Amino acid sequence: GRGLPARDAIPDMISVHPNPDLVLRKGLEDFARRGRKRVAVMMQEATPAILDGAEALIRQLGMETHPYWIHSVSAKVGFAARRVASLLMHSAERPDALLITDDILVEPATAGLQDAGVRVPGDLDVLAECNFPYPTPSHLPIRRLGFDVPALLDMCIDIIDTIRRGGAAPASTLVPVIFENDGKRSTGEPAPPTMTGNSRHTGKKGNAS
Repeated sequence: GRGLPARDAIPDMISVHPNPDLVLRKGLEDFARRGRKRVAVMMQEATPAILDGAEALIRQLGMETHPYWIHSVSAKVGFAARRVASLLMHSAERPDALLITDDILVEPATAGLQDAGVRVPGDLDVLAECNFPYPTPSHLPIRRLGFDVPALLDMCIDIIDTIRRGGAAPASTLVPVIFENDGKRSTGEPAPPTMTGNSRHTGKKGNAS
């Protein structure tokens, strides 16, 4: 099948969606707060512009990087993530932090670090994207940030109920990025969503059925 159309292809569609750019920013900001100095990034099928943007953001946050520390790897050839991760740590100059922005790359990338004999977090601080509460397998004790899938579904249901009652719903709701010990995992409550765009509603009033 051809799958679902892109969100922007249907102008009147109300959307609830994650923002992958926030994973990059929040992850790099976390490294800066923790005093990391040399940062590598692994993404899935990122464009050259996105890779350049990641490099610029790392430098803006006061950390070091190199173009050969910022990689785009296709999930279709996941074994490449294993080799790239291993190569990162076989250089004379090594990063002290690695951000993996797609959970599908976690297993092969951490296998590559294991191949290179890297101690995590002793030699390298690894932070990876996760669709909570279902982390992908990792060969090493990494940290995770990402999106709370049950909270996303709750947001969708709340918006549907609001519309059925005749209320206004935001055109676009961004699912917040959370860290492993944030949100539902620690407090029992999800982080609040970010709502953008104009409100939309059906114009009909009545109780949800």
